Amino acid sequence: MQQEMGIKITPAAAHIYNIGAGFMAEQKICNKRSKHIDIKYHYCREQVQEFKNFDLNYVPTGDNVSDIFTKPLDAPVHHKHRNSTMKWESQDSGAQE
Repeated sequence: MQQEMGIKITPAAAHIYNIGAGFMAEQKICNKRSKHIDIKYHYCREQVQEFKNFDLNYVPTGDNVSDIFTKPLDAPVHHKHRNSTMKWESQDSGAQE
């Protein structure tokens, strides 16, 4: 509908860390391992494949800042992600410089 009205839609960047999930979102796959997937995930695949509403970008595990919220990390990795998230430049102190 937006295209008919002359509105150009820019795809939103979606950062993913699971290569398999990204592959399934970009490819039309239907096999015995993927048949059990809930219908709501097919909606996501449709948004990626047909409507091009999302641009999937792979994020390596070491650069995935969401890990700070989802799993226990050792101190150096925790500090790296904390500093990145908070836009802090110092690696040692907890204060902004």
